[in-house]
Amino acid sequence: MGMTAQEHGFSIDGAKAKTTKIMAQLPLRRIAEIIIKYDFSMCKLTERQQILIKNVPSLCPVSLSLSKEVKQIIDFQFLKII
Repeated sequence: MGMTAQEHGFSIDGAKAKTTKIMAQLPLRRIAEIIIKYDFSMCKLTERQQILIKNVPSLCPVSLSLSKEVKQIIDFQFLKII
């Protein structure tokens, strides 16, 4: 996301992320679900910039490397644009 912001000339300084992993026990212990909550409420982003940021996870090499069996939930919180 930082690379996307830099490439398009805006800052995401102050952004935070919280990651939660949910484990499955059967048949084998493994990661079943990853939840990532991004908080951009400290960043003043335009609607276009928000769209750019929202598209980043679908192209992330880590996300693309995970098994299709791992459920990925991505949530974004942005400052409301008036």
